[in-house]
Amino acid sequence: MRKHFVVLMLVLLLMAALLPMAQAQEATPDPALTAADYLVRGDEAMARRNYRGAVTEYSFAIQLEPESVDGYLKRAQAYIAQNTLDLALADYQQAAEIA
Repeated sequence: MRKHFVVLMLVLLLMAALLPMAQAQEATPDPALTAADYLVRGDEAMARRNYRGAVTEYSFAIQLEPESVDGYLKRAQAYIAQNTLDLALADYQQAAEIA
């Protein structure tokens, strides 16, 4: 019985950890804002050390302007701050392909 409780608690903790990521993926940019607006918001999030928020803002900028080298470079920096180097490398490669 105790083992089932521990497994259930681990599953609930995992679900709670993954929920914010799922919500971020479902989010869409506000059509009233431009890619430049989202870059500024990402910079502000980086200054506050809110790296997850910065990734979201830079991602919105990229959605609005997929050829934005700045968007990819800035998001790569946010990924580095989160130690997700594989994602940072992918963004650096994408920026290089665009440039």
